[in-house]
Amino acid sequence: MEPSFILQGETFLKVNWMDIHHIESMENYLKLHFKGKTLIIHQIVTFIENALPKDAFFRTHKSYLVHLSYIGYHKRQCRLHR
Repeated sequence: MEPSFILQGETFLKVNWMDIHHIESMENYLKLHFKGKTLIIHQIVTFIENALPKDAFFRTHKSYLVHLSYIGYHKRQCRLHR
């Protein structure tokens, strides 16, 4: 998937979606968690979920999308590998 530009505040940032570990939803905002940094953007989780490649991200909870390469197992709780 090609990198995209996202709006954070008044700045457009280039983001490689495959570098995201997981995404956390906070109503109308999202926390994009990368290795060593977190970005907060104004967006809803369903919009991002539809934009991301289905074979790379998994929705573990109504508020979380996780990159599949960071999932060790999935039961009632998900453990992230860091």
